[in-house]
Amino acid sequence: MEDKALAFKAAITAFFGALTIVWGWFGWLVVGLLIAMTVDFLTGWIKARNAGEWKSSTAKKGLGKKVAILAIIGVAGIVDQIISVLLINIPGLTLPFTYSVLICPIVVIWYLLAELGSIIENCVGLGAKEIPFLSRFINMLKTTIEKAGDKISPE
Repeated sequence: MEDKALAFKAAITAFFGALTIVWGWFGWLVVGLLIAMTVDFLTGWIKARNAGEWKSSTAKKGLGKKVAILAIIGVAGIVDQIISVLLINIPGLTLPFTYSVLICPIVVIWYLLAELGSIIENCVGLGAKEIPFLSRFINMLKTTIEKAGDKISPE
């Protein structure tokens, strides 16, 4: 029995190791966002059903918002690629660091934090006790990400 458990653990570890090689740290952020979006949608759906407020039109708007978020992340990824192409192909255009991606991870993290905050709101609406320091910490991280974004693209 222990051999089977050990083999199962080794297989799981190898699987996630292979995914990390393919996706890297940024891929895991995207996976985390997709999971958070799913949990947010489900907790929002349960909250609305429990309150007798569930409407398919509201659910469609929520799903539409999730698709719009993914589209914005796609735009951020394209901007990162444009910057990379410009840096490679325009002589004299350089940055003081090696550039691979910058904009897209910041956007993904911002949306991930927003989804996590929404999950907390939904869970509190379902009767879970709010943990104020967790909500404050998420908001602090989100504000930090916003400030980082503002630094790389000042008005």
